[in-house]
Amino acid sequence: VGLPLFLRMPLWIDVTLYDLAARTVLDGGVHYRDVFDTNPPGFVWLMCGIRAALGESIEAVRVIDLLVVVGISVLLLRMARRAGATAAGVAWGAAGVAGFYLFISEFNHAQRDVWMMLPALAAVTTRMWRVRTAADRPVTDRWVFGTAAAEGLTWGAAMWLKPHVILVAAA
Repeated sequence: VGLPLFLRMPLWIDVTLYDLAARTVLDGGVHYRDVFDTNPPGFVWLMCGIRAALGESIEAVRVIDLLVVVGISVLLLRMARRAGATAAGVAWGAAGVAGFYLFISEFNHAQRDVWMMLPALAAVTTRMWRVRTAADRPVTDRWVFGTAAAEGLTWGAAMWLKPHVILVAAA
């Protein structure tokens, strides 16, 4: 019910700034020189990718935003299930996200904070998998290094969007 309205809502001013920066870059401009920005380039690069692949519609950004939120929800609900949540609890969690995110203010949609959460949760999931695997069977130094590098790159992707995640990664 809320999907058509969600897809047609205007972009918030933060997203509009990043969209303008992406358009400038795609038109041959230089990020940070031609458009003022004090943040890492991750979100602008993602907007460039969205614009290059899906076009310049508001709906393109909103569809990607919805896919990011679905990815976050899947990871959180899997974690909840592993932590002992019942199937009914997971179903209610999914229903809560579906009923909540589409209807909140456009101020909250397509934000770096939300998009940063997807690679951050992927890094946490990777860490949990690494710990479980190392506890269950012997692992090689190569495996430890490779999986640690993959986890670090995932944390780096989150930091590329919003550096505040470094506090979470450190913890």
